[in-house]
Amino acid sequence: MAVDYEFIERFEKEIKVLRDLQKAAEDAIERAQNRIERMRNGESKEDVFGPVPPKK
Repeated sequence: MAVDYEFIERFEKEIKVLRDLQKAAEDAIERAQNRIERMRNGESKEDVFGPVPPKK
């Protein structure tokens, strides 16, 4: 049975995309947890998230 190197290469690229997405999600979760902790420690939403944008 022949090895389909082209398929393997495409599959490896898909895995890299998924790992990049996983890293981005983990980073976002970490930032969110840090924000919650800051608010629990008494910081206001505005200090944690920045000023509220004006409504149009």
